[in-house]
Amino acid sequence: MSDLVQVGRVGKPHGLDGGFFVDGASERAAVFAEGATLYAGGEPATVVASRHGSGGRPVIRLDRHVERGAKLAVARATLPQLEDE
Repeated sequence: MSDLVQVGRVGKPHGLDGGFFVDGASERAAVFAEGATLYAGGEPATVVASRHGSGGRPVIRLDRHVERGAKLAVARATLPQLEDE
């Protein structure tokens, strides 16, 4: 697991399509883009929908069911750099 970097947690559901808010979301928005691979509870999952909900928090849907509170992570080697502002 040391090669994975946590980028958030599965939060409360959003809508009826299986989407959910990402709690404690990383500032690296690219990790939540459609087609990205996240590790939910240590198992790979693909982001199939991505948008912003209230407060600008990411709302995503994965290609499989994940439990609320599950940690979301990405492989350290694929972690995008932070944008300089």
